[in-house]
Amino acid sequence: MEIYLMDVDERRRVYRIISVSAAVMALVVVAVIVLDVRSLIQTNQPRIEAAVHQAISDTFPSTRPRFDAAGNFIEYPEDTRMPQDVTMRGYVERGQMIDGVVGMNRLEGWALEGAAGDQFLLDFEPLEGGYTWQMTVYQPDREMLAFTADSEAGYADFSLLPVQLPAEGTYFVVISAFGETGEYTLHVR
Repeated sequence: MEIYLMDVDERRRVYRIISVSAAVMALVVVAVIVLDVRSLIQTNQPRIEAAVHQAISDTFPSTRPRFDAAGNFIEYPEDTRMPQDVTMRGYVERGQMIDGVVGMNRLEGWALEGAAGDQFLLDFEPLEGGYTWQMTVYQPDREMLAFTADSEAGYADFSLLPVQLPAEGTYFVVISAFGETGEYTLHVR
């Protein structure tokens, strides 16, 4: 039996062949992975776009205030546009106290005139127990400015809603209820 010993040059050549083979195999594996990922992205593009949109929304939240004047966290409903089916009851001014009735299919609205920087405190008082209410203030362009609701709606119980108007115009205070019909008093300070 004869033992063959490689000299240094032969060993280097074998190592180069092994290294090149390993590099080629690595490139083949990377190419297969890239092709698989590209086909996965193409077939799942709507889901990927939705995930990216959600990540951007979570990273860059809206410019609406996240805390009220007292430092309490504000939880907004998802739809920020003023509903079309609001029954406008008239205008309300600072110092005025008004009474109203809301129900499951009835939204009451009050118009409030103001200038940029005007501050109001809306004091909502349900007169009958048993109904879940919410009060929303909409800007002149019908986008939500402020929101509060009672604790039965899953929010903290804030019957006082401080509002600072960002611009001059007519704002809308909309009162709504879930479930039963109920009477209320709204005091604008």
